[in-house]
Amino acid sequence: MKKLTILILALSLLVPLLAYAILGGISDYNTLLWHDSGKIADENGLLNVYAVEANLPETFSSGYFAFPPPWLIISYVTYKIAAGSALDLMGFAYLIRLLPFLALETNALLVYLCLRKKGEMLAAIGAFLFSVAFGVVNWSGLFIHGQIDSIPIFFMLLALLLADKRKMDWAMLALGLGAAFKLYPLAVAVGFLAVEAGKGTRTSKLLKYAVLALAPLVVFSLPYLITNPAAYVGALTQYKDWVGIATLYAYVYMIQGLPLYLWRGPVPPNAAIEYIGIVTAVSASITMFALLLACMKIWKRKDELLLAVLLPLLTLLAFWKFIDACFLAWALPFTIMMTLSSERRWGGVIYLFTIFYIALLSFADPLNLLFPLAQLAAIVYYVDLVGR
Repeated sequence: MKKLTILILALSLLVPLLAYAILGGISDYNTLLWHDSGKIADENGLLNVYAVEANLPETFSSGYFAFPPPWLIISYVTYKIAAGSALDLMGFAYLIRLLPFLALETNALLVYLCLRKKGEMLAAIGAFLFSVAFGVVNWSGLFIHGQIDSIPIFFMLLALLLADKRKMDWAMLALGLGAAFKLYPLAVAVGFLAVEAGKGTRTSKLLKYAVLALAPLVVFSLPYLITNPAAYVGALTQYKDWVGIATLYAYVYMIQGLPLYLWRGPVPPNAAIEYIGIVTAVSASITMFALLLACMKIWKRKDELLLAVLLPLLTLLAFWKFIDACFLAWALPFTIMMTLSSERRWGGVIYLFTIFYIALLSFADPLNLLFPLAQLAAIVYYVDLVGR
């Protein structure tokens, strides 16, 4: 490995470390939520957190714990460590973000490994673009918005490497582990199933892959589904009337006088509540149709595993109504890899620089008027990939 390659990789790891040191102690709503959820788990038991928080609307005015159980367990363990070590909220924030930060650093190395066949220098540049050049997208998601998306992204990158080595069983299990933190890796599992279907894989084996992808989420969810299914399902679906600020649907809400975050305080009088179900249904219909087109494309180009990962994610980002600003990190590493390794790059370049520019504006756009342009860029990139 050349010295310049090593230097680029070192910078790819060092700069996020500095970002973690500077921003890791920020106390945002999610950090407070994880702290309070850990405390409630300590006082009431892990199985009762969703039910207890659902009955505390004033305490959790911006929404209560809506993640599957693995992150609740981590929040509980982190709270116990912080309480036992007499750490303040800043110390808790650094501690709870440590695992996502380590995943972020590992993701840079995985991007390098995924691109290494194209050359070590190109692979190092890919890692640098992911963690430094476009790093504000990751840092905003991880530190500013307090999200955990670097963990599912880690499992998706790992699944890509495993699938490339023809270890599809393990790849689907990795996607399942990612979905146990946040659900969107299941869309990538659909992409991998389309790849295998295109290769003529037996139906029984396809079912096995589907079970492997769903198993971790089911195993972690089962105790909650047995003890209090209404509370658990209610927690995971509490934002059904919400629209993400990084979607074109946000403009529809604005025009109709609907608040984007409907759980925050009373709904304004004369707000067009009746349109919420229509917007959700339209979004779901368009997304499912676009995902079907994406699967058909993946089925035809069954040897392009990277496409099987990127296109389902891009479908969600382009057409689903629940895309928030911090979700823009989902497709970032795969877009970088596709853009660097493909001769047709204009769609990826447009998308990368759009989300980068919008991430920079996250501190200077209090009305969130420009964030929906991220979905417009995702639509352009989706059309480019499906149409090529």
